[in-house]
Amino acid sequence: MSSPPPQPTEQLQEALKHHQAGQLMQAETIYRQILSAHPRSFDALRLLGVVHAQRKELEPAARALREAIAIEPRHPVAHFNYGNVMRDLGRYEEAVASYDRALSLKPDYLDVLNNRGNLLLDLKRFRDALASYDRALNIRADHHGLLNNRGNALKALGRFEEALDAFARALELQPNYVEAAYNRANLLTAMQRYDDAVLAYDKVLAMKADHVDALNNRGAALTKALRFDEALANFDRLLVMRPNNAVAFNNRGRVLFNLKRLDEALTAYERAIAARGDYAEAWSNRGQALLALERYAMALHSLDRALELEPGSMEAMINRANALKHLGRTDEAIEALNKAQASDPANAGVHYHRGNLLAQMGRHEDAVASFDRALVAQPDLVVALNNRANSLIELQRYDEAVATFGRALDVGRGREEAKPNYIEALNNLGAFLRDSGRFEEALARFDEVLSLTPERASAWSNRGLTLVDLNRHDEALKDFERALEIDPNHAESWNNRGIALTDLARNEEALVAYARALELRPNYARAHFNRGFSCLTLGDFAHGWEEFEWRLRGAFPQVRPDSYFATEWNGTDPLDGKTLYLRTEQGLGDVVQFARFLPVLREQGARVVLEAPPTLIPLLRTIGEWVEFVPKGEDFEGFDYQCDLLTLGHRLKLDANALPGQVPYLRADDDRRATWRSRLAGSNLKVGINWSGNPGHRKDHNRSLLLTELAPLLAVKDVSLVSLQVEVRDVDRPTLESLPQIVRAAEDIRDFADTAALLSELDVVVSCDSAVLHVAGALGVRAWGLIPFAPDWRWLLERSDTPWYPSVRLFRQSRIGDWSDVLGRVREALDGLQPEAR
Repeated sequence: MSSPPPQPTEQLQEALKHHQAGQLMQAETIYRQILSAHPRSFDALRLLGVVHAQRKELEPAARALREAIAIEPRHPVAHFNYGNVMRDLGRYEEAVASYDRALSLKPDYLDVLNNRGNLLLDLKRFRDALASYDRALNIRADHHGLLNNRGNALKALGRFEEALDAFARALELQPNYVEAAYNRANLLTAMQRYDDAVLAYDKVLAMKADHVDALNNRGAALTKALRFDEALANFDRLLVMRPNNAVAFNNRGRVLFNLKRLDEALTAYERAIAARGDYAEAWSNRGQALLALERYAMALHSLDRALELEPGSMEAMINRANALKHLGRTDEAIEALNKAQASDPANAGVHYHRGNLLAQMGRHEDAVASFDRALVAQPDLVVALNNRANSLIELQRYDEAVATFGRALDVGRGREEAKPNYIEALNNLGAFLRDSGRFEEALARFDEVLSLTPERASAWSNRGLTLVDLNRHDEALKDFERALEIDPNHAESWNNRGIALTDLARNEEALVAYARALELRPNYARAHFNRGFSCLTLGDFAHGWEEFEWRLRGAFPQVRPDSYFATEWNGTDPLDGKTLYLRTEQGLGDVVQFARFLPVLREQGARVVLEAPPTLIPLLRTIGEWVEFVPKGEDFEGFDYQCDLLTLGHRLKLDANALPGQVPYLRADDDRRATWRSRLAGSNLKVGINWSGNPGHRKDHNRSLLLTELAPLLAVKDVSLVSLQVEVRDVDRPTLESLPQIVRAAEDIRDFADTAALLSELDVVVSCDSAVLHVAGALGVRAWGLIPFAPDWRWLLERSDTPWYPSVRLFRQSRIGDWSDVLGRVREALDGLQPEAR
């Protein structure tokens, strides 16, 4: 190889002085003068290329450096310079090749190894980047910059502890190394060690008080640590320094959103957008705030804008689907989530939110499938486990639901970042246990919630409601008071306080509580329904029936066909010649009670079609051959109007003092009666006993008795007790087996027509509040109802008779949960009672 031509040394030295002083124009002039006289001057060409590169004139820089390399291909610095230019031009593979050529010529070239590592890091070739840094550190182990960069590569590889060590070593070598301190703080945030991260950002700010990114990220870490007030102060401090910092406004909005200060959050997001109109995240967050404010059309517009700016934003896609759902565009919402799912099949959040939407649509099987896909992508996603359990409850897959809640608690226990979702799972498990009648277990779950978040109004409220179920009403009221001290505007606590007061038969006070709940949330369906219940119990049917209709408007999770209300009978449309289809949505006793009004509808000229449980249909046919029946669960078409059976209370404007329809309105079959008459032949007083109702009834624990509590009736002389209990609970079975004197009729009862025949051959029926009591009343059979202290609305208050059934006498508890006094009075009434004449 030929030697390079001699260099004009004095001119080069002068040019270098200008170059090193940053006087690039003067340096370039001299380099060009040299090249005019010496076109193959390697140093002048290389340094001219460096000048162009410093001025970001990348193509001229590349040309000059290529010419220099052609003259001296074995000069490592020229290859390094050329690699840097290729990097800046975005020609990354050529850049790496140039760095590799430089290293082949000078293996210990630290700057090349560092820049090569940085480029590979940017290219997400993290292992190769780490190898480059490690090679450099083998040459110089005390290079703080290389240690910092090595930490970044280790962080990208998820090797967090090693990354922490690398940043720590960099800071040992250079205690005021701001970049390493900042990177360490960011790593602690990524490790979800938010409190440690805040302290680390404080160290950065002690080195550089105006480090905007550190201050912004410090606020984000405080937000993640749920230290919202500190986070807000942090962003306010930043905005004093940088009044138009869009990121600070956006992050401040996130804090306000977490604090449920939604209007202020919205303003913060809009300030961020005003500062930077193309800020996709701020547009997305604005959409989320508008969603929370129930301004769905505006939210959709904001989220559409976010997706214009950042088409792949999963958060914006998910929130957009929620906006579409709230606008009633559910098919579009599902399609939006399907698109998001297609674009990122492994994104747990998309599957999770798709599951939520499907659950809200009542498609719980599909929802569970979506939650399962979310959990494949992210097995520790506590919110998905929690909501999966909720959908399993709706599907009545209770054992799976409890197991899923348990898994959510196992995953979330002890993880600070999962604490809110862990608490939510605990709360939901408590609610399920309460709904399942497992009140003591539910109470323990709510106590655990409160041990973690003692200022959680909803947990105090749920605990209080569980105490109501346990008939510990005084304690319950204290819990509701505590909840309302924490949040005076907690509508659920006002409603639940009303429930406790209703159970104490303090209905007037309960109405005040329900009214307050409805002031706070006018469309609160459960509060409307509960107010209706209290009004009906007080005999105020005019207001009660109207509020009672909220049972169909969200008070209870019932699935209705979309077309249901489109053909609803309004109570005034003429029925003459029309087909009226009556649906049943509540218990067997309700169907029997309201079947009384079928003749009233026929008198208006209606063709009456009643949906009814199959076990009731044989008995209900005795109303008249003109009634048509559809077994519950089967479809019926061709009606003019439809109406829920209990809605007749509202449509017919029923008044407790003037109920239409004749009683009795049901009749027992003569042949079936004869069968029972023969079986029960004898001179003793024949007393039918029915001590428990539907175990699935929400208040079953208050209205049903144990068989042992009927012991006083066994002591009455000359009485034959006949068990009317078709389903005997496990707890009562041993007692019943030990009392052979009780006649057991259950095995001969196929349906309620058999029950009616048996009741008609008894002298008196003693029954808890159940379907048996309603059937006895509808038949006109003498019956005594065992009524709890806080009765169902239909039994009104205090009176011993009922306008629904003239043959029924009511025996009411004088104390909550105490049946002894009731059974004592029943026993006294049985003494001397004469058999019915037949």
